[in-house]
Amino acid sequence: MSGCVFHFGMHKTGSSSIQNSLYHGLGDPAFHYADLGQQNASARIVTAFRAEPETQNMNRKLGLSREQLQPQIRETLERLHRELGHCTRQTVILSGEHIAFLKQTELRRLREFLRGHTSELRAVGYIRAPRSYMESVFQQHLQGGHGVFELERLLPRYRTRFEKLEAIFGAASMHYWYFEPESFPGGCVVRDFCRRLQIDFDARAIQRVNEGLSLPAVRLLYAYRKFGPGYGTGEVAVRQNAALVRKLRELAGPRLRLHPELVAPVIARHAAEIDWMEQRLQRSLDEAAAEPGAGAIRAEHELLCFEPRTLEWLGAQLGVRTTTRLRPDSSAEEVASRMHELRLEADRAEMAARTGFRRGVRRLWRRILPRTLR
Repeated sequence: MSGCVFHFGMHKTGSSSIQNSLYHGLGDPAFHYADLGQQNASARIVTAFRAEPETQNMNRKLGLSREQLQPQIRETLERLHRELGHCTRQTVILSGEHIAFLKQTELRRLREFLRGHTSELRAVGYIRAPRSYMESVFQQHLQGGHGVFELERLLPRYRTRFEKLEAIFGAASMHYWYFEPESFPGGCVVRDFCRRLQIDFDARAIQRVNEGLSLPAVRLLYAYRKFGPGYGTGEVAVRQNAALVRKLRELAGPRLRLHPELVAPVIARHAAEIDWMEQRLQRSLDEAAAEPGAGAIRAEHELLCFEPRTLEWLGAQLGVRTTTRLRPDSSAEEVASRMHELRLEADRAEMAARTGFRRGVRRLWRRILPRTLR
């Protein structure tokens, strides 16, 4: 069997685990994972096929112009051409969640590029129910720099997103799978993905990636995005924000849950989008039976309520760098100020660790090299 499988996600359905596992551990000779230099092909593909590549999310954060991106675009197209050369004898897997957000004309360009190597094209991906998707994508937006709590923007527009894919790749080539981890082999999305595509994959090579934040961490980050100085632009800003998010992942706590009463009106207003996807899945996306649990968010102001232990954790990370101690009645603006200190401190700590690691490697190399020359 040969051809190309385009894995479109969707977001927050274990895509990172699938991508990391296949990128590093795919050993089935019948399949080839397209290597564009990154596990997730989204940024490379979107930059290469978007009419305005400078508007791609990371390119915008780095402040890259269209002219500056041209060398990367040429490299991506050349690399994609080489990777798709495997289509003659293997099934090539191309994975990237953001690719589905390309405009229809841009997707058509991608399709024609792929068809230059194979006529066997399939698009596959998992579909998450509305409320759980909104919970996950909200914190993803926070990690990316957005500080607005707008439920309308969080609701998955199934029809808007996927109808154009059906128009480009053909409805018969689209395969939608309901994201239900409890029904997967061993509760593992990687194993389920490989089972569906009949990929022989060593379970020992599975890499589980959890990019989620606890509710206490979400609250801190929301305050920072809403009242802080902003994400910033350039490589330093990207590095600092990534360091901040990694530090926040250390803060334990329950997961973010949105109360059904909060999201129900939004879901009702977009019932046609959901009905469209339910017809394709041949099942309901209603989550009414799923108990949100205590602490589910009912209003935006609840995202700006901080438990004493959360503020203690934040103060402990800053240590002597904290000028004033945060109190339970501290304002969100005060919390945002301390979060900016944490952003700078987390970045300093990571940079120091990298420098120390490089020095250690150089010292080790200096000890080993003379012995190898004897």
